[in-house]
Amino acid sequence: MSQLSPHFDIGEFVSMSVNTRALAPGLSPNDIGPRFAALAAAVLEPWRTIVGPIRINSGLRDVIANAKLATDPASAARVKERVGPHCLAECADCALLDLDKLEADARNAAYVAAFGKLYELAHREAGLPVHEAILEYARDNKRVTHIHIQHTLRKEPARRFLTRTWTTNADGVLCELYTPWKP
Repeated sequence: MSQLSPHFDIGEFVSMSVNTRALAPGLSPNDIGPRFAALAAAVLEPWRTIVGPIRINSGLRDVIANAKLATDPASAARVKERVGPHCLAECADCALLDLDKLEADARNAAYVAAFGKLYELAHREAGLPVHEAILEYARDNKRVTHIHIQHTLRKEPARRFLTRTWTTNADGVLCELYTPWKP
């Protein structure tokens, strides 16, 4: 395993199931390590010192696997229109290990507090270069599943913070709903 930072190695971000023949256009295998190293060093390590151990649930995805994860018609259209940050080796879906032991309400509150701390680090304290962070809820909107964190070297960080919940559209289809998050 190639160590990216004191607490993260490349194997956490890149699974053996990634189809290297289906990488995003323009993404070289040589780009993957440096991009995840930048995410780990610039954002995840400073945040980890405050929130504790982090498990990476998902990092790099090939474009085929990413398309299969589209959850609703709008999501499927988005995936067809643009290559997302998972396919560009620019983000990670993070679970906070110390929270797995908590009851649902306490766990959600702790995730929201950890997300708030990330917001503070990006906007007030350290100026962490978070491009986008999403507090993601399960389809029943009752449980936070993870925090998606994007860092890119290709442009200035937008420091955009969102919550992803779920709603039913007029056709009765369950759809993702992204709303701005403020502390």
